[in-house]
Amino acid sequence: MTPSTVDFFESVDDPSGEYSNNSSKFKSLLMSLMFLATRTRPDILKEVIFLSSFALNPGPIVMNKLQRVVGYLRQSPDVGIRFNMFEPTLTIYCDASFGTHHNGRSHSGYVITFGSNSGPILVKSTVQKLVSTSSTESELICLVSGIKRVIPIVQLISELDLGFNDFVQVLEDNTSCIHLASGTQKLGSSKRLFRVRYSFIRELIEAGTIRLAHCPTERMLADICTKPIGGQPFRSKRDSLLNASSV
Repeated sequence: MTPSTVDFFESVDDPSGEYSNNSSKFKSLLMSLMFLATRTRPDILKEVIFLSSFALNPGPIVMNKLQRVVGYLRQSPDVGIRFNMFEPTLTIYCDASFGTHHNGRSHSGYVITFGSNSGPILVKSTVQKLVSTSSTESELICLVSGIKRVIPIVQLISELDLGFNDFVQVLEDNTSCIHLASGTQKLGSSKRLFRVRYSFIRELIEAGTIRLAHCPTERMLADICTKPIGGQPFRSKRDSLLNASSV
């Protein structure tokens, strides 16, 4: 069993309906799931983030989705993040799913790890606030958000004197986004907002703060945080994210 079906983000209740009878139970379960998702079970984070947008007026379709997540947790009680001894290397995996929501919004996800073969120290999954017009734009929005989040972590680790090498390995699976952000491909005519984003990343690359590289989709840990995945592909992605053996 998986926490979501492939149409999890698409099928929703009528927004004009009134379903107040479900609100208290829904909020209670949702808060419990939110606690788990942000602590030890990031494999349900994207589902919880999606369901939280319906907390004020949950309908029967959304309630069924919530119950599916609960059922998944009951079938996988021993799953959790595993940390190993590691080298002090900081890596962030950034990924976005273009237009995956019913309203056309894209979904961002990034995973920050400290050391090789170790579980994540931070996982983020969120619906993008801006409507993207291409997959490259959605990836760029996610990339900038993830890099901004990791910079304070760099400063903290450096102050703790853990032997950190002072640069962050940034992994992205969209080659167009990488070429534009690194300056190997011209941006062309674009809105000022996106020019600022590209310039922000490029300056960090030139300063040696980050090293941007391509990551194949099958090795992208953040992929599970951006869209519903079913069956064995989900379990494989989950185990890679959590650094756990199959359950």
